[in-house]
Amino acid sequence: MSNFTFYKKRNFNAYINDTFSFFKIYAKNFFTNYLVINGAIMIAFGLILNFSIIYFTGFWNSGITSFGGVFFLSFILLAFILFFFLLIQCYPIAYLELAEKEPHRTNFTAKEIFSSIQKMLGKVFLFGIISIFIIYIPYIIIYVLISFIPILGFFGGIFLSILSTLFITQATLLFVKDKMGYFDALGKAKDLISVNFWEKWGATAIMNLIIYTFTIIVLIFPVIIIVFGALSGVELENIGFLWGIVGFIMILFIVIIISIAANFQVFLQLMIYLSEKEDKRINEIDLIGQDNEVK
Repeated sequence: MSNFTFYKKRNFNAYINDTFSFFKIYAKNFFTNYLVINGAIMIAFGLILNFSIIYFTGFWNSGITSFGGVFFLSFILLAFILFFFLLIQCYPIAYLELAEKEPHRTNFTAKEIFSSIQKMLGKVFLFGIISIFIIYIPYIIIYVLISFIPILGFFGGIFLSILSTLFITQATLLFVKDKMGYFDALGKAKDLISVNFWEKWGATAIMNLIIYTFTIIVLIFPVIIIVFGALSGVELENIGFLWGIVGFIMILFIVIIISIAANFQVFLQLMIYLSEKEDKRINEIDLIGQDNEVK
């Protein structure tokens, strides 16, 4: 029995504390299955990214590589990044659904989790594709425009990036879990985050800070290897194949660390989502009580 309370009213502290409390209970099973299910896609992503770096480096150094090849590879890389990002979102949502249905268990199998992912994968991808044109392109334009404003642009960019994480994830959850229409989900997400806005925005910001700090600390090690290689005078082109393997291992390590860390932010958003669902349930109970009094 996990003894984890999924539906309850949460505040700023509870959003963060309950996120880490969940992982204290489920971490071993969660991340073991995470690597089993997503391992192949992370290896493929690492290979594509490593090849892209080598390809683009050759292009800029020699100018021989065709622009057509660069464009095609860029398109494949961006598509894969989108696919990988959406797949990362699916996993914690699917895992939480299983944990909600069977709170007495903490040993879900990869097959059970993947089956749950399959049911929502189409809707998550549909939301992501539509959002490219409705949310992401306007967001990038606004972000670029305000970045030209001294000081205000810096803080405005931070505010927008955190707000986008909060808004887009909540809209995704409403679209996938509540089976709402796309624009209905956007409208409901706006209403949801407007209640106790600064608590939700602040919790999202703190979680981002924790994730970034953890990621930077862990990623210091591959950076040290690169810098040490450069300072030692090793010519990377002279150990081409070996450097390709080392580069792939480091990239794969970075991909794994970043993707694992991203789960904590998604779970924080799930805690916000479940908190609002609890508020709704309380309101419905109050209304029933009022109806009974009238009768």
